[in-house]
Amino acid sequence: MAGVSRAICIPNSAATPARELMDEWLAARGFEPHDGKPAWPCDDELERCYFLFTNEWWSILLYSGIDGRLEEDNRLLMHLARGGEPLLYVWDLAGMWGYRIHDGREVLDAYVANYNGAPEWVKEDHPCHGDLKYLCETFALPARPRTLDQIRKSRVIARHDVAARFCDELGVAPAAVAYGDAEWRFLNEAADGTFGGFRVERGYYVKRGFRPHASSLRIDQVPTRVDKAGAAWWPGMSFEIDENYLRAMRRLIALVAAVLTPIAWVLRTLFRTAAWVDALYRRMGWDQPSRHRGAFERELLAGAHASFDVGDGGALRNGLRGVEITMPADAKPLPHECRGAFLFSLGKVRIECDAIRPEADGHVRALFRAPAGFSIAGDESTVAGGFPVRALVWQRDEDEKESAAGTFVARWIVQTPEAFYDFHCVTDSRELQEKVRTAMRDVLASFRRTSATRAVTGATADTSGAAAAAPTA
Repeated sequence: MAGVSRAICIPNSAATPARELMDEWLAARGFEPHDGKPAWPCDDELERCYFLFTNEWWSILLYSGIDGRLEEDNRLLMHLARGGEPLLYVWDLAGMWGYRIHDGREVLDAYVANYNGAPEWVKEDHPCHGDLKYLCETFALPARPRTLDQIRKSRVIARHDVAARFCDELGVAPAAVAYGDAEWRFLNEAADGTFGGFRVERGYYVKRGFRPHASSLRIDQVPTRVDKAGAAWWPGMSFEIDENYLRAMRRLIALVAAVLTPIAWVLRTLFRTAAWVDALYRRMGWDQPSRHRGAFERELLAGAHASFDVGDGGALRNGLRGVEITMPADAKPLPHECRGAFLFSLGKVRIECDAIRPEADGHVRALFRAPAGFSIAGDESTVAGGFPVRALVWQRDEDEKESAAGTFVARWIVQTPEAFYDFHCVTDSRELQEKVRTAMRDVLASFRRTSATRAVTGATADTSGAAAAAPTA
């Protein structure tokens, strides 16, 4: 489990189904169901989404509201307790994990791995015995307390994550999956099917009156301006590094890797096969759970990989967003480093493209604001694949008198009905800037929408409406 995950496990013997309780919960907070398929991560202010994994015994809830907002945890647990059955609340935070057994307002028992290092929000006034026999009896689990105890004490770094193994033994394997991972898995597609014996369904809700994919902004009419108030948000600057230095560093890294790789392979083999490793880790008191995904999570997230595919002739296709470009012949694609829609390097210049949801007008307007210390050096309206484009260039003020050197920031913003696409880069010479601008004309000319079928899971930047006030790259 990566990052933060929180799941609520509800026995199916509850009098009121979990979906009905969630409908009541969201309606009371001003949200209404939406029939569309979410194309972006949930906006904390305008959207709510949850996943229900159900089998014969359990309904396991992953909910966007408790994944990002701690204050919703306890209130939601009390609401779900109306079903009349105790609830199991499982959480994981960067390898630190635990669970609580809730019965209405009362916490019957709890467990926290490494209690002294746990965050403050889990150190509440409730019993923290972690009685495994009581856990099994409360929920009539077939799991054996002794087996659960062995898993809970495990510190072997080469096995599956301890929390994932614990949940799998309890029969609540989806509780070991982060909501954000499930959300990315089902972006732009229906959430249905069976995984590890659990049926999945999604509830998608929007604030009353809000309609996704509705934008009145026209980028050809957005004015540019210079920020005089101080430092503003801006992509990180990159500067040239001496090629001889880079070549020497690559050789040094290759030499170190050649020496250490065989040693690491031997140690990894020993730790995977030796039966005494588990006892050794417990005796030494080492707390190093594995970062391997559990079996259920691997099945659910199968197929999630790089954010775009590299085709023949330099074609880059983002299947999640349904767009394609052709990069210059001398460019190098960087799919494994990409955190947006596209990323490729042209010589020493990295050109990145972020996808922005169409209703994030505030974020898009911020892109037309030059940071403090820069002036507007270029502003042109053009088209890319029939879609409007604004090409912007900013130059650092103190470099205006220099004929060749300087710091230039360029961006090309493409507007489509489904999203805005923000290509941007930083260069340190006028000659290099002109070379990039010439190359980007061909890139924009090749920009086109492809079929809506989603081929890969991409890590597209979260640029929701709530993020517009303080956009992040």
